[in-house]
Amino acid sequence: MAVPSKASSSVIVVRQKKTFALPPATLGFAHFATPDNYDPAKPTYKGNFHLNPVAIEALLKLIQANCIDANLAALHTEMERVMTKPDFTKFSSKPAVTPQDFLDTKLKEPKEEAILKTPYITLATKATYRDKKTGLDVKKTLACWDKANNLLDISKMKLGLGSVVEPIVNCNLYFSKVNAINPTPSLQLAGIRVLKLVQFKGSSNAPTRADEESIREVMGDDFEMDDGDLSQYAAVSASLPCSDPHPEEKDDSEPNF
Repeated sequence: MAVPSKASSSVIVVRQKKTFALPPATLGFAHFATPDNYDPAKPTYKGNFHLNPVAIEALLKLIQANCIDANLAALHTEMERVMTKPDFTKFSSKPAVTPQDFLDTKLKEPKEEAILKTPYITLATKATYRDKKTGLDVKKTLACWDKANNLLDISKMKLGLGSVVEPIVNCNLYFSKVNAINPTPSLQLAGIRVLKLVQFKGSSNAPTRADEESIREVMGDDFEMDDGDLSQYAAVSASLPCSDPHPEEKDDSEPNF
């Protein structure tokens, strides 16, 4: 079910409350256990997810179904509620961006010297949430599951370059009258499902269970998921939920996929 979020006559956002998994990806550079504090005022958990051609095609279908089709009617309803009738008549006819056009702005090519050579997307979420009672910012933990949806403690795992994961995301659809932007998706990182753990060197409700057949369609028949016991990384308590994305903020550190 999509719900309105931060509605105004200029920027209107609806959020799909249900999370879903993106296609399996190879993990590149990431800040999961500790936040990226490049901007101290906006600490984030973020990661680069490298996708092969099969995963990219699967992602396009997910964007259409889970981000656009699932939210467009609710967005139009919210537009009608907060806009004047002339504005609603004018702007509600704008089609949503196509998944391909959307992905073209988000998919990045690796640098020539990079170890991973496939294109990648960057997904992120704020590393803190505002406590409504105290008004203070509180650090949260990024949710992490194994392939059987057991909740893991991501701070113990040393999840490193080359790990195979499924990003778990929340989706927004937003419209901006100010920038004349057609209805556009926004993906926010909600957690990570680990399919194959590669550790770096050195010392909630779970989403739908990983489908091994569909994973092999993306990663190939030779791919072997971890059968090892990850219980040593089990979380003591459930992770805190992710805060809402802010699609009007455009820097890469924000959860605006």
